[in-house]
Amino acid sequence: MSRIIDYIYHGKNKTLTLNQLASLVNLTPKYLSALFHKETGQTLTVFIHKVLIEKAQNLLAHSDYSLGEISTYLNFSSQSYFISIFKRYTGITPGQYRKMHRQISW
Repeated sequence: MSRIIDYIYHGKNKTLTLNQLASLVNLTPKYLSALFHKETGQTLTVFIHKVLIEKAQNLLAHSDYSLGEISTYLNFSSQSYFISIFKRYTGITPGQYRKMHRQISW
């Protein structure tokens, strides 16, 4: 699982699919999904979303990229889907997060 987790955290920001991740570790998608859930206590989808939201939070706090640019960079299918997922995991919108956590550079 460490190889999968490392790939999710440090891989290029491309769309991740269960089939891609399974082929990376030579497992069937169904077995990888079950094994990942057993070992981490969460589904691959939830884990991937959490990693993407962490990356988004960093970009929102430390960059001037627009929400559209961030959603595209993180390979969300649309800006509205990005906002929806962000709010699901944080309880606030990306815009609200940016206002609360913006780092001002001097």
